[in-house]
Amino acid sequence: MGATPQAGYFRNGGSVDVPITVGGALVHPGDYVIGDENGVVVIPPDRLTEVLEGAPRILEQDRVTQAAILEGKSIPLR
Repeated sequence: MGATPQAGYFRNGGSVDVPITVGGALVHPGDYVIGDENGVVVIPPDRLTEVLEGAPRILEQDRVTQAAILEGKSIPLR
C-alpha cells in the first residue's frame, strides 16, 4: 500500500516569480517560508537577520512561561 504523486499540468500557462497568497499570507518570490507543528511564518529576505537575532530571546521567554505553568505560577507578562 502506498501513494503515487500525479504530475501536474498547465491549463493556462501559469506564472513564475510572482507574489502569491497562501492561507491569507502574501508570499513574494525570495521570501523564506518556515513551518513546524505550531504554524508557518513568512519572512521577507530583508528581515531575516532581525528575525534570527530575536529568536533566542523569544525562545527563552517561552521557556520561562512554560516553567511557570508547570509550577502552577502566574504567567509572566512580557
